[in-house]
Amino acid sequence: MRLKTTILLLSLSVWLPNQLNAQSDSLAQSETLRDTTVITYYPNGIPHKQTTYDEEGYVDGVYMQFRQTGSIQKMEHYRKGRLHGSFLKINNRGKIKEEGRYVNGKLDGQHQKYYYDGKKQEQSNYKDGLKNGKAIWYYTNGNMSTMLN
Repeated sequence: MRLKTTILLLSLSVWLPNQLNAQSDSLAQSETLRDTTVITYYPNGIPHKQTTYDEEGYVDGVYMQFRQTGSIQKMEHYRKGRLHGSFLKINNRGKIKEEGRYVNGKLDGQHQKYYYDGKKQEQSNYKDGLKNGKAIWYYTNGNMSTMLN
């Protein structure tokens, strides 16, 4: 069974990267992958991407991408092939780089970006994919740089 699983994963790693690397706010429906979770691996055996497909072939649920070291690079939630729910991007130091939320493929609600050291860089609000309301930018020392209403 382990040999069959390994062959399947190696086979998937040959033709799946083009499909998975096309990640955006919306993913095309897969004609072949249904009701399954696919994990692709780096050559060193560390997981690279984990993608779950629903019974209709859409990416659905948590999508995760890892660095070659095994640390998480990003985590996104999908529903029916579209970003929907919270997302998190993490830098090489393990600090949050960006976080926010999508609703039906569009940014919605509070969105934050951070400098490399983890200090807040920008805080803004979105509605239907567009900035909405107050947005604040910060200097690297933590002091406010700019505020827009």
